[in-house]
Amino acid sequence: MCYHYDPAFLEQYRRTEQKMLRVMKARSAEALIMHGEAVLGLEAAWRATVRPGMHVLNLVSGVFGKGMGDWLRMSQGVVHEIVVGYDDAIDPAAVEEYLDAHPEVELVCVVYSETPSGILNPVDEIGRICRAHGVVSIVDCVSAVGGMPFDADRWGLDICVAGAQK
Repeated sequence: MCYHYDPAFLEQYRRTEQKMLRVMKARSAEALIMHGEAVLGLEAAWRATVRPGMHVLNLVSGVFGKGMGDWLRMSQGVVHEIVVGYDDAIDPAAVEEYLDAHPEVELVCVVYSETPSGILNPVDEIGRICRAHGVVSIVDCVSAVGGMPFDADRWGLDICVAGAQK
């Protein structure tokens, strides 16, 4: 049996991390593989990032975006939201306008692909807007990575969570 501390396992784990980074085009990033469904990674991302009183802009274009807002409130973040219809994508101009008007926002959360509706949010534009405002981004790309274009570095994305189950 190969245990998690076995040198052969550690070598395979590191190779898998590097493959994941190549798929996400995250050349300057670190990878963390968690054993479980993608929701485990999403929870780890917001729990490690959001602190009580932190202003967070949550972009809601479907059920997973709405759920992210519920999680953010659990961390006692001050949650701001841009909400659109569940058949609509987030308008990057609205994000830029909101961040201009609310410099207290430190984090933006967005779902790339809302699985139930198939809506794709323009995370490439949203990431660049976040970067220009000095705001950290968390991107739920669970149902998009591997099936949709994705370039974490070029798009200026900070924390990207995917999952093998999709």
